[in-house]
Amino acid sequence: MPRRLTADGTGVVSNVGTALLRILADRGRVLIDLAVMIADGGEALCDIDVLRHQGEVFGPVASDTTA
Repeated sequence: MPRRLTADGTGVVSNVGTALLRILADRGRVLIDLAVMIADGGEALCDIDVLRHQGEVFGPVASDTTA
């Protein structure tokens, strides 16, 4: 039987924190991009562009705004 979300407050305990976990996972990827940028000699957020221009090596990289 598929789950059904209601506003009565029952059956929500198993869903608590799942959205936060997803947000933290996304931010974790940003932190990885920043760590790689620093290891590559980056000194400012705009230096993350160097990684972005090498997409075939690094894949998708966080934007300046996200970082």
